[in-house]
Amino acid sequence: MLFLCLIVIYLYLDEFTLAFTPKIVWGHSAVFADSRIYITGGIIPISQDSFKGEHSKEFYYLNIGKPFGVEAGDKLPWVDLSPVSQILPTHAWSAFSNCGDSLILYIGESNGSVEYGDVYTYNLQQWNNLMTINSPPSYYHSRSQTVCDKTGKMYRFGGNFQPIGNPVINNKMNILDIHTRVWRSSGAPVGMYDHTGTLLPNGYIVYIGGRFNELLVNMSKVNRHRLID
Repeated sequence: MLFLCLIVIYLYLDEFTLAFTPKIVWGHSAVFADSRIYITGGIIPISQDSFKGEHSKEFYYLNIGKPFGVEAGDKLPWVDLSPVSQILPTHAWSAFSNCGDSLILYIGESNGSVEYGDVYTYNLQQWNNLMTINSPPSYYHSRSQTVCDKTGKMYRFGGNFQPIGNPVINNKMNILDIHTRVWRSSGAPVGMYDHTGTLLPNGYIVYIGGRFNELLVNMSKVNRHRLID
């Protein structure tokens, strides 16, 4: 009897998981870890053809380590983790990175406020607010990029801070050691936003594309930052 009950519970949970469909969002954040693509935040538009909407704090993943169909009519096996993300503020344009044993989320814009900068860690199916020793060197909410190295340092470069009438583009590399919880900063030749950031095996972070002073950056121009262990 107990065995049959367990089967029923399993089938119910499996059906519940398959029934979950994320809301349509843009400005969300994603990171890859343990064969899963984790996604959180973003802006839920008021309609499919609108950029206006409300901020989200949904948190879910897609396990690409298991086969699933992608043909018309197939339902992606999203797994909803939103019940464990209640500590998070609603947010968009956040920087999300994989630091090995933890996922690190640097909050970008929250409910329209750009002066945020809180850091959250996700580990063992639980979110925690990482209280840093010092404040972030700068509050650049929008479209910055982070990567995390093997020593647990998160590198956040670029971003677009837009107080009314005085937009500023970040030209700093802000570095957070998640073990000591200390921020530090170093300069960069130019500031950027809307770019990509990728950590290579040789220790370089490469930044491609994006915008600089409202101008599009040539995709053939590659900016590099060398990590020093």
